[in-house]
Amino acid sequence: MSHPTFRYKPLIVLLACASHQALAAKESAELPTVQVVAPRKDKQTGKSILDAESIKERTTQNGNLTDLLKDNPAVQFSNASGNSMTPGEIKPDQISIHGSPYWQNQFRLDGMGANNDLDPADTGQGQLVVSTGSDTQGFYVDSRLLESVTVMDSNVPAEYGGFTGGVIDAKTKRYSGSDRFAASWRTTSDSWTKQPLDPELGTTAKSNDASAPSRFQQQFKKDFYTLSGEKGLRDDLGVVMSLSRRESSIPSEENGGILVGAPGRPMVALVDDSNKQQKRIIDNALAKFSWQPDAGTTVDISLNTAKSKESLFLNGLSNSDYTRHHNSYGASISWAQNLEIGRFEAIAGMGQQDDQRNTAAKERRKIGDLAELRELLTRQADTMPSPGKEQWLDILDRAPILNEHGGYGNLQSRQRTYEARFKFESRPVNTGSTSHTLSTGIQLAKVKAGYMRPEDSVQVTYGCRYDTNGCSGIFDPASRTVFPKGESGTSFASNGIWLEDRLDYGRVEARLGIRADRDDFLHQTNFAPRLALSWDVNGDGRWLMNAGMNRYYGRSMLAYKLKEAENRGLYQETLDWSSGGSEPDIYRTDLGQDYGGYDGLRAPYEDEALLGLAYRGDSAITGIRYIRRDGHDPVTRDRQYPEAIALQTRLRLLEDRLRSPGLSNTERTALRREIAQFRRDNADMLNKATFLKYTNRGQSRYDAAIVELRNAKPFTLAGSYTQASLSFTLSRQRTSLQGSNGYNSITADYHVRTDKVWHNNQLVDISSLNSPDFNRPRALNLNISTQWPAYGLNLNHQLRWRSKVTQPEQDRNSIKKVGNDYFYSIRDEHLPSTFTWDAKLLWKPAFAAGAYASLEVSNLLNKRNVTGTYTYGDKRYRRYETGRQFWAEVGYEY
Repeated sequence: MSHPTFRYKPLIVLLACASHQALAAKESAELPTVQVVAPRKDKQTGKSILDAESIKERTTQNGNLTDLLKDNPAVQFSNASGNSMTPGEIKPDQISIHGSPYWQNQFRLDGMGANNDLDPADTGQGQLVVSTGSDTQGFYVDSRLLESVTVMDSNVPAEYGGFTGGVIDAKTKRYSGSDRFAASWRTTSDSWTKQPLDPELGTTAKSNDASAPSRFQQQFKKDFYTLSGEKGLRDDLGVVMSLSRRESSIPSEENGGILVGAPGRPMVALVDDSNKQQKRIIDNALAKFSWQPDAGTTVDISLNTAKSKESLFLNGLSNSDYTRHHNSYGASISWAQNLEIGRFEAIAGMGQQDDQRNTAAKERRKIGDLAELRELLTRQADTMPSPGKEQWLDILDRAPILNEHGGYGNLQSRQRTYEARFKFESRPVNTGSTSHTLSTGIQLAKVKAGYMRPEDSVQVTYGCRYDTNGCSGIFDPASRTVFPKGESGTSFASNGIWLEDRLDYGRVEARLGIRADRDDFLHQTNFAPRLALSWDVNGDGRWLMNAGMNRYYGRSMLAYKLKEAENRGLYQETLDWSSGGSEPDIYRTDLGQDYGGYDGLRAPYEDEALLGLAYRGDSAITGIRYIRRDGHDPVTRDRQYPEAIALQTRLRLLEDRLRSPGLSNTERTALRREIAQFRRDNADMLNKATFLKYTNRGQSRYDAAIVELRNAKPFTLAGSYTQASLSFTLSRQRTSLQGSNGYNSITADYHVRTDKVWHNNQLVDISSLNSPDFNRPRALNLNISTQWPAYGLNLNHQLRWRSKVTQPEQDRNSIKKVGNDYFYSIRDEHLPSTFTWDAKLLWKPAFAAGAYASLEVSNLLNKRNVTGTYTYGDKRYRRYETGRQFWAEVGYEY
């Protein structure tokens, strides 16, 4: 549906006229309170905070935690985020902090770990036989239910471990001391959204297939609801309870055609195209009890639930409906106590993350092959009288034959974590001219995880019985591939201890820290030094120089262990009916375990160096910092038996010789015999080429210069209060992690080397390549906000420019032979620059007694931003960012 021009022009003009963004700051008595929106930086320069009012005023789109970070200069989003083909999706986008892998950030919710470590690099939709799909965030928390979000991207204190990127610490709302109630409804749809597509594509939802169940979403409707309340139970005790539902309905189409061999149907049936609904739902239920018996004591009990459900089907396969769940549960109690000698904090709790795929179909069946089916149906149509004969022949010319049915059965992965953290920070202790503030802490965690297939998953291929005319129309099972029911589990302890001393000596402040982590999963003890320095150049707090050298050790993924259950016991049966009996002869082949484990694996880590200079003036605050990250020991998958790969390479060389022109018949015959003998002599080891293991291989380097500027206090004009912030990031990242599946990436070609590639007509080390994603080298963010307190208006803008980028693209079909070795050819993919302007107008007039309304516009100028390319069919197409999109919200706060 097109947008009536007259309806939106006034709104666009109104939004475009404002040019400012408000920061939350408390001004002097002659100015009203103005909320800060732009992140506030501390002396370590790598920390930014958003409070509840800031979150409310910003454009939030799908309301996810990462949606709040789009203007953070340390954060890069995947080029695939905001995809115009899938605007109906609502789950969080992936982010990289300072070039680190997107699965190596630490998410925290109310002080507890909120990461899903089951298999976070598997971001699929559960359409594969051994995969449920997963995500980096355990909790898909609704950002409107948060009190604050803190991002630590550099010079991170020793208190935090288990990341190489950064820390995203979210806190749910706490009782404010007053009874409150709030409710809201937020909505958008395809009729409010522009969806630019490659002009050569021309697809609809009918083009979805089993490999990508929801690649094309031309229609969708989103409705988001929140309900929250605060209540004082006693003078010193209060509770906040919140409920949220985010729901997206995606009308889809299921292809019709000639259905052959579907369960519960005639052997051959003609079915029409049909409409089918896909759903996405994220539910949040949060409760926090806050007790403050005295001025120095606070106790919080937090209960958090986030449940995600996706309803999907595999187009082209009947009876293939399934649901994918990503659920998280958490409970914690925290205690903070002020003492005469310092402050003590403790928190303990439990968290559970589940990834599940549920389906009624435990068997996937394929009936014959398309060529013999078409020949059979044509032959049967020829025997029909007219006009039925002509009608069926016409249908056969136009309609697809649907000969695959069912699904892959149920799967479940579960992670349960018990965690306790204790921290003590002393009051400053003076020793001569130096002041010391000591802090120390310990973190204890117990993790249990499991992967379970509750019943056999079976794939059956049916073959046709033949008579004198060919395929008789009777089909018997010809082969069965069975993934037996089974499970895999692991349990381990992960503990950490840290110590820091913050020294103040004149105009110099130093933070000296060390963190030690023991991981029984990898049986490794890691020591991470943390050093941060700041120098007040003139002693007046205006010019501040910062430096730092830090080491960050990354997370261990439970997939390293749980992968062993994916193909355990896998076997294939061949059913031979040639004897003519009522039962076939069955020949079983055990396909064996192809998982080699993770023995000797080490935790990846990054070394960081930082140098910065900041200025705080009366009217402006500015700073520049340089950050370098050197990544070591990234985890990837590799072949377990190098000798098998060497044999595969020798075999490929022999086969290439056989295909060479100019060989005589005698030479070809001799070469065929040599190849056959080579296969017989090395059969066992050649088969081991499929065996995989996790290993450490490669390296990365990231360099960035970041400039930031904002005004120190709101600019006033005609009753309005305005603040703006500006940041510019210049970065480059090179990495050996080139696969889209992260630590799960593996090449399908056994004989191809993976340490080097053929690029620009020469062999280069793979770690010298630019990052294939999260890779825009230059980024400009401008945030502007204006408040008109007298009218209850707030106008917020986020303008983002991303530079063009040249990124490596692996061409799996192009293998280069150099000497006696084979390498993948890498081509350069050029993406143009992008510009996005988001705006939000919030109106909460005094006369409305708490009611408010807001209008949010993403990509206000409707720019056709190219964000990447993808392959569909046998062609490559351009992928675009979603065009102009309107969101409307109404709510009430009392």
